[in-house]
Amino acid sequence: MSPDQQRNWIKLLVMRHNNSERLLTYPRQFLILDILEIETSMRFNKIFSLGVGIVFSLRVAAQKPVEVRDTIDQYIFSYSELDFLEDATGKLTIDQISSLAYQAQFKKNTVQHPSNTNKNSTYWFRLKIKHNSHSKKTWLIEFFDQTIDHLEFYSPLPSGGFETTLLGDDFEFNKRKVRHKNFIVDLPMQGDQEFTYYVKVKSQQKADMIIVLRSQGWLFQYALDEYFFFGIFYGMILVFSFYNLLMFIAVQERHYLYYILYLVCVGLYQMSADGIGFEYLWPQYPSFNYYAPGVFLYLATSCALAFSGSVLDLRKKYAAFFRFFVGVFLFRSLFLLLSLTVFPSWFGFRFIEIIPFLAIYFVSIYF
Repeated sequence: MSPDQQRNWIKLLVMRHNNSERLLTYPRQFLILDILEIETSMRFNKIFSLGVGIVFSLRVAAQKPVEVRDTIDQYIFSYSELDFLEDATGKLTIDQISSLAYQAQFKKNTVQHPSNTNKNSTYWFRLKIKHNSHSKKTWLIEFFDQTIDHLEFYSPLPSGGFETTLLGDDFEFNKRKVRHKNFIVDLPMQGDQEFTYYVKVKSQQKADMIIVLRSQGWLFQYALDEYFFFGIFYGMILVFSFYNLLMFIAVQERHYLYYILYLVCVGLYQMSADGIGFEYLWPQYPSFNYYAPGVFLYLATSCALAFSGSVLDLRKKYAAFFRFFVGVFLFRSLFLLLSLTVFPSWFGFRFIEIIPFLAIYFVSIYF
């Protein structure tokens, strides 16, 4: 024992007996017992502190469950409430994913809403929900990103195993149980236990995992309001288109026709982006969902070029600018053709649309 340790033991013994003189007359065998007792107590405190630290760290690192409560009509999963696992092979099954061997391989989500950063991989997401048998509401799980190609939702069964719900814009719209532009899954209450759910996602484009726990009543109210504003937006496009159609019939100037086509293409692009187009225009052709946004956006920019060229009368007055517009149109058309045939990854590059609008802006500034 070092001199420092000896001094520390003497201090502890003095504090224990509250008197240094009494310590000198204390029997040696009892002093040894006191030292052993103090040492045992210190070791126990260290072990206890270490155990508390481990338990606390595990509690902090554990995935946070979401509790069903009637006082909250909707709850958006985020951060520690969603764990994820990247399956580069795309061959893992729900039995493997839900086994103990794979539970530790799930990673903690550090962003508000995770996504499939690697488009070639399959992603598994894990969420935990604590049920409430006393809830008087019907509950649902809603996925906000309606552009996800393939989504499988695995609900645990009381008897064991999982019930699989197939969703995604790879499937015909009419086959959905809930006919809404977003993906919706029923969530029946099963006692007061905590259950673990799994979501399997595979998509050619970015898939934002915005998952919401909602009551059925809140969903109906929200959906009615949402579709009402959709009706106003698309109704305005139809009104403007009809007005310009009347102007075209009366004046017989082509730029009115180009503007009508531009408005229609913008409306179709927006419908393809928010899922309304798939719901009402091509519900039996899910394969078109991948191409629709890019095609309609290309048509919209092409009509914008035609409209600007017609209004400015570039063909007759400024042949150089007219050829410039034609060159931009041919470049954009070639880019679309290559993205559809040779380089499929290019199809998702939306920034290319800035080139036609920059051309229009440049020519407009010149005038």
